[in-house]
Amino acid sequence: MNEHELGYVLAKAFWEKGNATEAARAMVRYGFEHANLERIVAAAMPGNVASRRLLEHLGFIYEKDVNYYEMTGDTTIQLASPMTTYYVLGREHFAPGDSSFHLHYGDFS
Repeated sequence: MNEHELGYVLAKAFWEKGNATEAARAMVRYGFEHANLERIVAAAMPGNVASRRLLEHLGFIYEKDVNYYEMTGDTTIQLASPMTTYYVLGREHFAPGDSSFHLHYGDFS
């Protein structure tokens, strides 16, 4: 299956400034418009309301709760809660250019 995971981590000083939304939107658009991905998945801790809201804002659909250890196969990761929410955005739900992100790829000046 052509499935790739969207991930982001921001220092607290950068929260609530739109940085995660802009970066995630750019990654999603690049994934569908240039990398020809079929599905993009994302995981968020159940208590991380901001990340869950961001994913839903971008069109991701909640699919299930999963055990993080089973999802990654990495038993060395120690989390306070091993459960995570799993979101999916398929190509069929993505509209090219359907966002307020206007940076042209390659134009980083």
